[in-house]
Amino acid sequence: MKTLNKSLPEKVKSTALTNKMFPSGTRVLVGFSGGPDSTALLLALDSIKEELGVALIAAHLNHCLRGKESDGDEEFARKLCEKRGIEFVSERVKVERGKGGSLENACRNARHDFFRRMAAETGAGAVALAHTTDDSAETFLLRLFRGSGTSGLAGMASVKDLDGLRIVRPLINCSSIEVEIYLSSLGIIARSDSTNKSQDFTRNRVRMQIIPLIEKALSPSVKSLLSRTARVLQTEDSFMAAEAEKAFRKTARVMDDALSVTFDSIKASELHPSLLARVVRLGYSVLRGPGSALEYETCLKVAALFSRKDGSESLSLPGGIVCTRNYETIVMKKQLSGSESVHVPTGLGNGISARITARPEDLKYPKPGSMKAVLDADKVKFPLSVKRRYRKEKFYPLGASGEMKLKNFFINRKVEKEKRWSIPLVYSADGEIIWVAGVEISDKCKVTPETKHILRLNFGDTILNSKPAIKLNRHNV
Repeated sequence: MKTLNKSLPEKVKSTALTNKMFPSGTRVLVGFSGGPDSTALLLALDSIKEELGVALIAAHLNHCLRGKESDGDEEFARKLCEKRGIEFVSERVKVERGKGGSLENACRNARHDFFRRMAAETGAGAVALAHTTDDSAETFLLRLFRGSGTSGLAGMASVKDLDGLRIVRPLINCSSIEVEIYLSSLGIIARSDSTNKSQDFTRNRVRMQIIPLIEKALSPSVKSLLSRTARVLQTEDSFMAAEAEKAFRKTARVMDDALSVTFDSIKASELHPSLLARVVRLGYSVLRGPGSALEYETCLKVAALFSRKDGSESLSLPGGIVCTRNYETIVMKKQLSGSESVHVPTGLGNGISARITARPEDLKYPKPGSMKAVLDADKVKFPLSVKRRYRKEKFYPLGASGEMKLKNFFINRKVEKEKRWSIPLVYSADGEIIWVAGVEISDKCKVTPETKHILRLNFGDTILNSKPAIKLNRHNV
């Protein structure tokens, strides 16, 4: 039993080190529901934290969906952390099904929002989630049945950037059976979620009906085989994504207004159809924001515009995007009306979104420290980018007499050193910092009586309290 007790932590350590999940000194936010998987992950990481050089914070979100059972989960999580001396943060939220969405998606979005805000508050550099080999296999089948391509089937990556939030999965090479054996060896009885047995949820039906059928009819090792296939696809998808980024830079140009992308149709038409589809998706995500989905069939329709030899033609895409061919160029443009959102380009979001509007007569300015900002859009050069670093950077704070080192600015505002690196910095295309998120805007882009257009920046209503910590309000990013 002692050997079994060591096996799962050693496997977690190997996965963490192989995938470089935790740079030494990282504070790690561990998603802790109180269920078997998350309990095993938290205890395994706690047993090897010195070897990894990390500090742990357990984060529990009470969805308040199961009444006393949900409260029992929170109490279990809190007491276990108190007993083990693990830092614990929690929150209660009432999750409601979104318009046209499932309860599963609503809960997942609520968790992502919670993790994002808690990571900012605690200065965590990574969020560790307890997905196992079983979860990877289930996700593979779910996406296969939905007709997903390589990116979708690649499934759960061991390390992933979710719009600026570093997600890691140290248990991804461990099975649910290994989790059970590990907890049994520790004498720990984790919480059981009654909804995991409900046939109302698609994932549950896959786990309880489809996978056992495949195990019996085809292979008892189907879960590990599907998980392995997903890892192979992750490698190939990563390569294709990198090639698509290169092709995008060679064939497309994001216009200064950040509302349109212009493609060279001659160069783009020479790309392999698979690569061209990814380039089209990149252009779409620049205008619609990170994570925006464009179905493969729609990508093919856009790609067909590239192969036309002459004339003009337009194609309407979801989300108010219009794609127009003008002889040797294809222009993908956001039709801006009212206060529609214009997002930061894909891969640079870090949770920041933006929109441009005409200046209202009753413009209301965000409160100091709010994770919202208003700037003069005509003083900003697009596209925007977002980074989380501050060494050697300079910034012109609102109301200051001139530029100063960002390090000195943080010191003046009493922002703790360990939290500085996690604060998003929004840059204009000319390299100017226009917003230190939650702290201050640049004086160069301030709104004046002459301002005609407003650039509104938002980071999920998160509030940074400059002395001494980050304090956050509830909001979906």
